[in-house]
Amino acid sequence: MADEEKTEDGGSGGGGGKKTMIVVLVALVLEAGAFFGAQMFMGGPAAVEGADVETDEVKALNTPVELEVHSGKHINRKTGRAKSVDVSIWVTVKSKHSEKADEQLKSKKNKIYDEIRKIIGRAEISHLNSGPLTTLRRQFKEVVQDVLGVDEEGEELTIEILISKFQIFNADL
Repeated sequence: MADEEKTEDGGSGGGGGKKTMIVVLVALVLEAGAFFGAQMFMGGPAAVEGADVETDEVKALNTPVELEVHSGKHINRKTGRAKSVDVSIWVTVKSKHSEKADEQLKSKKNKIYDEIRKIIGRAEISHLNSGPLTTLRRQFKEVVQDVLGVDEEGEELTIEILISKFQIFNADL
């Protein structure tokens, strides 16, 4: 073994396995101690809580209900030509809010009619012709949310606005 290097003490370089193993084991023990100490210092894992299970009664109260908001014809003259827009708008609310929402919609019927008339009257023709009617749907939802408001918990009554009929006709003769 003439190729082996000599160490400072005169022995061959391949030995020293015990020393290395002891150093590695000491480092491993120190690392494990530091890890467990840090975990104890930080408080350990968070406590686990069970999820609330909805009963049939709670599910029935949260079932979506559709209420008619408005149905009618309105004129849009934005392009210089009169377009008649026949629209039917519905709102989805939770069943526990349906009576309150229905009363509010009936009592504010004329306000809703006026706001929808203004929205359709000032709408760009591109908004009237867009497939999903996203801009108009958002504006209708703002009107309905303004009328319905929020419940005791601060939750909006309006879940979704549905447009079941939206037809555009030329009104010029």
